[in-house]
Amino acid sequence: MPPKNNTRKLEILQVTDQLFRQGMGQDVTIEDVARVAGISKGTVYLYFDTKEELFFRAELYRMEHLVATLRSRVDWNAEFFDRLVVAFQCIEDFFKDRVPILRVHQFIRSAPGPETKKRQREWRMTKSILDKYLTGLMEEGIAEGIIRSDVKASVASRQLMALIKSRRMDMMSAQEFIPEVEEMLSLFVFGIVDATQKHKRLLARAEGHVTQ
Repeated sequence: MPPKNNTRKLEILQVTDQLFRQGMGQDVTIEDVARVAGISKGTVYLYFDTKEELFFRAELYRMEHLVATLRSRVDWNAEFFDRLVVAFQCIEDFFKDRVPILRVHQFIRSAPGPETKKRQREWRMTKSILDKYLTGLMEEGIAEGIIRSDVKASVASRQLMALIKSRRMDMMSAQEFIPEVEEMLSLFVFGIVDATQKHKRLLARAEGHVTQ
């Protein structure tokens, strides 16, 4: 058996991701991957035991590629709001131009066993890379006085992801009105109301800090 080549393995993952992005969905086959990569089916199986294993590894690759894109495109010397806009657009594009094949939970919530637990660990570790990146971005916003200092950076990053997913759902359902990214992030960062003392008191009362 010929030795495995990490470059070839990466090429196979890139081709699989390319086919996903072309909208082939669950119609992607090992034959398709081999044909586009210019290799034999046997070579694909040399690196990935099954089609499901290849798809799972492709999902991990996609997440790693997203973080690499963020690191290359977000200019940390720019204003915080500008960094936030670029990060938002990168993540939105990541979800927008790819068609789900087999959702990750199909790999990590299957029958219990060592392989399932291994995949669960790998997915959590890979996903945590994106979580840490966004949390770091929010920490920068807090340090610069843009994000409220009483909000945990990890909570703010999760809210940002929820906002991205919400806009993505609107786009998928062909909503007539979809706010611009800058408008949504302006509301996310600065709020929708003028933070006068009255509003601050109402917020404090709602949180139970001020009695009637």
